[in-house]
Order: sequence, then C-alpha cells, then structure tokens
Amino acid sequence: VSGRAYGFSPHLGGLVDDPGPSPRAHIWRVRPETIALLRALDPSPQSPPHTPPNPPHAADPAALTRAGRLLAWYTRERLEIDPPTLKLVYPDPAPSNPARR
Repeated sequence: VSGRAYGFSPHLGGLVDDPGPSPRAHIWRVRPETIALLRALDPSPQSPPHTPPNPPHAADPAALTRAGRLLAWYTRERLEIDPPTLKLVYPDPAPSNPARR
C-alpha cells in the first residue's frame, strides 16, 4: 500500500495495493485520510493500531463525505443492487481508478 493512496477492492473485501493512475478492474483509489477516518470509527479490539489525526467528530467534512460514499458504493457492489437513494445522496459516479475517494 503506497503512502499517497490505498487501493480498495469491494470484491476482495478490503484494502489492496494502490493501483496508481492506470486502470485496474474493480479497484478504487482511496485517500489515506479516508482510511484513517474509517479506522477511527472501528471499535473492535482486532482493528489495526492507529492514531487518527483528529477525533471523527472533528474530521474534515469532505473526508466524511468520501468515507460515506465509499461505504455506500461498497454496500451497493456487495449487494449487487442499485438502492434508489444512493444516487440521491451521492450523485457522483461510483468510485473509479483515477479519482481518489
């Protein structure tokens, strides 16, 4: 996993190597602050040790939006359905390689 971005594969169930700017099927690029925010929300004792830069309630609104979008599109991919509210809440297209979420 690179220092600039993570790769996320809904079909593989989590983080993978950063695909970089070149397309790789079903792998989304994700910003480190998005992963840090999601890890900060994980209460399980098995979660990897981490020190989030800020508590989740103090997170950047854009990071919160990216984290919500990632979880929403991940759920859509895993369930293989298009919830009617998904595109109303997150009108941006699904995560893709070139765009980091």
